[in-house]
Amino acid sequence: MGEDVTVSGYTVYFWSNENNEPIHVHVTKGKPTPNATKIWLTKSGGCIVASNGSKISNKNQRLGIT
Repeated sequence: MGEDVTVSGYTVYFWSNENNEPIHVHVTKGKPTPNATKIWLTKSGGCIVASNGSKISNKNQRLGIT
């Protein structure tokens, strides 16, 4: 696992060797887990919430927390 970064109380982190998935980060409040919210990073510089396992609210997603 790489280095964790904290943004507005959320931990952003990545794990190496996640098979054939697009490049992505995980976001959670608290301890990193495999079921945390997963955000794919697109080639165009955008992002897609692939799964919201951390149950980050729509409001926080709109604010750019994810």
